[in-house]
Order: sequence, then structure tokens, then C-alpha cells
Amino acid sequence: MGYDVFTMVVYGTRTSLKVGVVVALLSSVIGVAVGGISGYLGGAVDKIICEFLNVSMMIPTFFLIVLAISIYGSSIDHMILIMALTNWPGSARLMRGQAIAIREKSYIKNAEVLGESKAKIILTHIIPNCIFTVIVNLTMTVSAAILSEAGLSFLGLGDPNVVSWGKIISSGRRYLPNCWWICAFPGFAIILTSLSFHLIGDGINMAINAKAGEL
Repeated sequence: MGYDVFTMVVYGTRTSLKVGVVVALLSSVIGVAVGGISGYLGGAVDKIICEFLNVSMMIPTFFLIVLAISIYGSSIDHMILIMALTNWPGSARLMRGQAIAIREKSYIKNAEVLGESKAKIILTHIIPNCIFTVIVNLTMTVSAAILSEAGLSFLGLGDPNVVSWGKIISSGRRYLPNCWWICAFPGFAIILTSLSFHLIGDGINMAINAKAGEL
């Protein structure tokens, strides 16, 4: 058809990065809020949230996304919202574990004795001291969201009005015997971008662990 593969890959970068970053941010915000509340408050609230998280983690996320997009439409905004609403339990579990670990610390007890509200303690003490672990998970979520978007677009469930790497691969698969580069270069872009975010997450994790060792 005379399409410029390089230009399509460049334009597809915008779509894939937008989906990955926005999904990671939205899911992390929800997960941090829910996990912080669950870990700090404990008791019945924690039990209810934990049961909900356990059920959510057992549901096959990708097939749930496919089902939701099939029902509500495949626009890029719907895709981002649905993926964010299905990816937050992982961040919530991490945040809950960190909140449980520090809620007995002396500075938390001091804040409670001084009469600070539970909401203020969560916002000013729990979340800031647990956020770095969630940031590591956020980079992994970006990578997972990019792969999910590529898979959905490859299956024909992506937004038909935007160019994405998965859509380029889907349109070029019929020409693989003679024009392999149509699929190869967006595939390389997906691999390199996902690997980059994984390496960023590993680097942040190593830096956090090194800092904790010094303390």
C-alpha cells in the first residue's frame, strides 16, 4: 500500500506509551489508596479488602479486558480505563504489605498520640514511606500494559482510529513471507520498550535496597 513503516512505528510509540504510562499511573493511585487504607486500619476493613483482592487476583485479567472491550467498545480511553481497573490489585497488595510493616513504627504511634486523623497519617506518613516499592511495580505495570495493548490490537480489539504497534503487526502478518519488516520493526519496538521499563524497575529496586542497607 506504500505505507512508511518507520513513520507508523513512530506514531505507534505515542499510543503504546500513552496506554502504558496512564494505565500504570491510574492503577497505582487506586492501589496505593486501597492498600494504604487496608494495611493501616486492619481489622474488618482489611479482611474485606483482602478477600476482594484475592478474588481479583484469581480472575484472568487479559480475558476480562477482552470481554469488557467487546461490550463497551474499543476506544483508546475505554481500553485505558478497563486496564487500569483490572491492574490495581497488584499495587494494592504491595502497598498493604508495606503499610502493615510500618504501622507499628514509633513515628506512627507518635502521630496517633498527637491526635492526627487516620486520613492524615495515611497521606503524610504511610504512603510517602511506602511509595518507592510501588514505583518499582509501576514500571512493570507500564511494560505489562504495553504488551496487553499490543495483544488486543493484534486481535483486532484495539482502537481503529489510532496507529499502534500491535495494529501494525496485525496488518502486516499477511505479508510476512515477502515483507517481513512490516511486523519485525514494531515487534522490536515492543520488545525493547518492555525490556527498558523492566530494567528501569530493576535499577530503582537495586537503588532502594542499597539505600536501605546503608541505613
